[in-house]
Amino acid sequence: MGLFNRMLLLLGSRNGYDLKGTLMPFGLWMGGRDLRKWIEPEKIPDVGATFVEATHRLNLIEAWSYLKAQQTYISDEVKFHAKEHWQSVEEYQADFRGDYEDSAIWLLSALIKHNYAAFGVIGFYGGYWKRRAWLKGKETPYNHVWVMVWLSGKPWLLETTDKTAMPIRADVDPQHIPVYSWNRTEVFVHKEKR
Repeated sequence: MGLFNRMLLLLGSRNGYDLKGTLMPFGLWMGGRDLRKWIEPEKIPDVGATFVEATHRLNLIEAWSYLKAQQTYISDEVKFHAKEHWQSVEEYQADFRGDYEDSAIWLLSALIKHNYAAFGVIGFYGGYWKRRAWLKGKETPYNHVWVMVWLSGKPWLLETTDKTAMPIRADVDPQHIPVYSWNRTEVFVHKEKR
């Protein structure tokens, strides 16, 4: 965690967004499927894989480190010759090559398989000003996907495409602005706190 994020944490600042969100009564479609259908924990390798502890409980940091060590970021335009292509868990783990939503969905599936309170998050990276640019029609919507996991009542952000990233307290991070989050059964919308 960088010095700026540590200072925010010590000062108790918030990023200004409702991190728990409001439950949506319907699904949200991305990549041709309801977001909830992208989560496939049954496709994650079973006990015996290098990222699973002897206790048969996934160690969050080991899984995240395993993913960051295995993956190669490659855009959809290069790999699939398409502007956007969401890979299934099985498709992604065949070569661990993909972009941010592919790696986030894989990690989310692994964490849910091992009973973590984890959510995929679609939103903006670059903070408040990216969101403002989008609202004015100057940016593409929802430019990033990441994982948020609740541990001891606190939301932690897991960035899957930056190999040097450390877990960040999501409630003090000014750079990741959530718009939607989802798990296997629910989809939430996040709004600015007023």
